Amino acid sequence: MKFFIIGPEGSGKTTMLAMLSRYVATERNDLVLEPVDFETSEYVVATHQALEKGDWPAMTVQAKLQTLQWRFGLRDAPLHEIVMFDAAGQDLRPILLKDDRAKLSDEQRAIRIQIDAADVLVFLLDLKGFLGTKDLKIINENAWLFKTFLT
Repeated sequence: MKFFIIGPEGSGKTTMLAMLSRYVATERNDLVLEPVDFETSEYVVATHQALEKGDWPAMTVQAKLQTLQWRFGLRDAPLHEIVMFDAAGQDLRPILLKDDRAKLSDEQRAIRIQIDAADVLVFLLDLKGFLGTKDLKIINENAWLFKTFLT
């Protein structure tokens, strides 16, 4: 089974998976949650280091699409896949909206293919930022992402 996690920057995608991986590594010997590649492993380590210092992990850099991948499941069973890409909210728009994949970059097209192939899509949204801001640009961006995700 393939899970795909998506959401705008600041919604907690990286923090959730970093904290979950630490919990599994220290508290559960029957579960596996491990990075698939060096890039994901490095990203999780940087997130843990920021959280240990009491800092929030660094915000996503606009126009930088970073695919992060984990394997998870019961230790003695076939493992499932979690894929997440870290992107600023405005960078999600062309990936989610464009029906004509020829207009997407190779990287955007690869991400869209992964989204379409997922068995489960998880959309995270920062509700405080969604409901608690008066900034119309942030409200509109989050509302658009939420509506697009639901459709």
